[in-house]
Amino acid sequence: MTTSLVLLDPTKIRLAKDRGEWLLLTTEDNPEPVRVKPARCFPLTEPEHYVSLLIDDDTEYGMLYDPRQLEPKSRRVLRRTLERMYFLPVIQKINSISDDLGVMRWDVETSKGPRVFEVRGRDDVRLVTQGHVVIRDIDGNRYHIPDLSKLDANSRLMMEVAL
Repeated sequence: MTTSLVLLDPTKIRLAKDRGEWLLLTTEDNPEPVRVKPARCFPLTEPEHYVSLLIDDDTEYGMLYDPRQLEPKSRRVLRRTLERMYFLPVIQKINSISDDLGVMRWDVETSKGPRVFEVRGRDDVRLVTQGHVVIRDIDGNRYHIPDLSKLDANSRLMMEVAL
């Protein structure tokens, strides 16, 4: 079985919202709407590029290399859908990290306001690239620190212990 990557021409497609989590895709060749679900192929390292459009059974319909080339309405619909799906607050300051029997309780300031959450262990605090950390809490929510060096000194010190 061979599969090939289908790169979609953003100037020849339109996206609209249905009532659920799906988007409706129409193309110049096929005006009949197809339900697709977007997925970022590289959500941390290339969030603005490589968006896969999946159909019902998670089969890839096609790939958008640069969604910013979509017409404005389609671009807005896609951006809002992806923002909802990939809600990823940025940790700007760490107030405290306490450890109780291997469960770490984090009190932080994020781009979405103050948060307190628990992390099962060090395996859920990952250095993705040099200086970029992703943290997953016990509820499956993710938070990230794009650049450790931009945290204040106290926050950096706590991160050294957490890593």
